[in-house]
Amino acid sequence: VAEFGVFHGKSIRLISSMTEDAVDGFDTFEGIPEQWGDEPAGSYTASKEIPERVPENVRFHVGLFSDTLPGYVASLPPPEELPVKMLNIDCDLYQGTVEILHHLSDRIGPGSVLIFDEYLMTPTWPEDEYKAFQESCEKFGWEYEYLGFSLFSKQVSVRITASESFAGPMAEGF
Repeated sequence: VAEFGVFHGKSIRLISSMTEDAVDGFDTFEGIPEQWGDEPAGSYTASKEIPERVPENVRFHVGLFSDTLPGYVASLPPPEELPVKMLNIDCDLYQGTVEILHHLSDRIGPGSVLIFDEYLMTPTWPEDEYKAFQESCEKFGWEYEYLGFSLFSKQVSVRITASESFAGPMAEGF
C-alpha cells in the first residue's frame, strides 16, 4: 500500500486507518517538480515539512520518485510475496506516474487497486496520469475495470483484472 504525492498527509492518514499493512508515502514535500498546466513548479508544496502525527504504520520516503523508488523496490520481498494491494497516485504529472507504474510493474497484477487523483477533467488530463496509465497497460499487458470516478475531484479508481507481466498471487485485502 503506497501513496505518491502526500502533501499535508490527509489521505495517507485515512488510508493507514483502513489497513494494518505498512503504508509508504512518497513525496519531495517541495511541490511538483515541473510546471503542470497553469501551475508553476513548486505548486502544492507542503512548506517542506513532513506531516506529523501519523499512524505507526506510515513510512515516508522523501525525494523524487526517480531517486526513492529504486532503493525502495530493491528492499522489498519478491513480487510473488508482496504484490501491490493499493496505490494512491496523486502526483499529477505524466513523468512521475510513469516512474511509479514502471518501477512497480512486476508487482501490479489482478486485484491491485490504483487510484489516480488527476485522471480526468483537468486541462491537461490526456497527457498526464491518464496517458501514463494507458501506456503502461499496453506495455505490461494490464487489463482493468473502473471501480469509480468523481468528476468533482477528478479521481478515478481501477482494479487490475489481468496482467501479462505478473506471476504472483492475486492481491487481496484492500
